[in-house]
Amino acid sequence: MVCIFCTATRSKSIASKLRDSDAYSVVECTRCHLVQLTPVPRVAADQKFYDEGLQAKNIGLSLHITNLKRKQLPDVKRRAEWVMPHCKPGAKVLDIGSGYGFFVEELRKRGLKPTGMEISKTSRAIAKKVTSVNILNINLIKDSFHRAYDVITMFHVLEHISEPVKFLIKVRTLLSTRGKLFVEVPNRDDLMLKHSRAYRDFYWQRAHISYFNENTLLMVMRKSGFKTIRVSMAQRYGIENCMTWLIAGTPQLERPSLSVRGATAQHYGWLEKFYKDSLVKTKKADTILAVAEA
Repeated sequence: MVCIFCTATRSKSIASKLRDSDAYSVVECTRCHLVQLTPVPRVAADQKFYDEGLQAKNIGLSLHITNLKRKQLPDVKRRAEWVMPHCKPGAKVLDIGSGYGFFVEELRKRGLKPTGMEISKTSRAIAKKVTSVNILNINLIKDSFHRAYDVITMFHVLEHISEPVKFLIKVRTLLSTRGKLFVEVPNRDDLMLKHSRAYRDFYWQRAHISYFNENTLLMVMRKSGFKTIRVSMAQRYGIENCMTWLIAGTPQLERPSLSVRGATAQHYGWLEKFYKDSLVKTKKADTILAVAEA
């Protein structure tokens, strides 16, 4: 193992296999404490993995547009509400790892000028049916690209990158003066990792090369030249999802981001709020958010 951040070669084992592959293990660098896959997948292997849509297919997730939209809509709305206050009317926004195009379509509807960037052939094909926004087929690790954007967003992208510092340095060059970068990644300090073995076994996956907590995310972003970084937490998955893991040992693949609904929310909405707020306050939520300026 060679750490993809500090190049140290000593590590401790976190998991001996992944949910969808026995060819990789998960280790933690004993010097900088970044958690990563070993061996690190090659760029060509990653390209094939994403072109074939294997992250979703490996767990049997439906790629029907109606299903995808229902599943992603809560996150799309939450992210738009997070980003919009930082955008002037008509702001140019680059969404790196734009996936199926739902977020860039939401920004278009809100009067911004978004562009998507997505290396997966499968995802781009779906995005063409979702939005008229231009989706670029560019891999910043290996392709040359020079433009300037007021805002750049990366939602659950950085953990997929084999060279995160090199990648973020390139991203920083694409920001206009006083431009802002929005990053969202899974939180390696997620409380569920401590309490559910089934969740842990499902958590480690081929698509995610790095696993960040607040400290290692800040470490990587600062090394990449970002100086003003504000970090917060979000709890995407509701208490129903938590109970499903603890009791049944299985995920809610079709609607994991939804909170309690309808009459249930009327009576137990306070419990959902308490659950999510508590995890955010203790920094044990499932998601880390960061806003940075170059």
